[in-house]
Amino acid sequence: VYVGFAVGSREVKKNWPLDRFIDLAHRLAAAGRVPVFFNGPQEGAVVAELRAALPNALFPQAEPIDADVAPLVFAMAIGERLSAAIANDSGMGHTLGALGVPLVSLFGPTDPDRWAPLTVRGVILRAQDHGGDEMAAIPVEAALAAVE
Repeated sequence: VYVGFAVGSREVKKNWPLDRFIDLAHRLAAAGRVPVFFNGPQEGAVVAELRAALPNALFPQAEPIDADVAPLVFAMAIGERLSAAIANDSGMGHTLGALGVPLVSLFGPTDPDRWAPLTVRGVILRAQDHGGDEMAAIPVEAALAAVE
């Protein structure tokens, strides 16, 4: 059972803290799920940290592939194999939602009424529902419950 993680976005203020993603990935791995991390150009610097913290996780986009495939097409092919995913308010989150992947979308400073991914199998977690406006207000327990 593969669970996707899209840890970045264009704006740092829209990102759930990386240590929360790591904690969630550990909990899901302990329950038999395999974390699969999507990374774009903005996340290149955190891949080494994620790999060190989660040696059994998969990072299919971290290494160049020997194929003539556009990065987004490759990400979409991976996304189609996921049982669920969790993402910040980001392009990858929208892509996974459009693919029909059951998606947990994390929102803080942006409005999900306006920016939520189009998906029929989604859950929105808002920082405001957990006592704050910043992404750090979203607890790992809420994310775990939503993914499960």
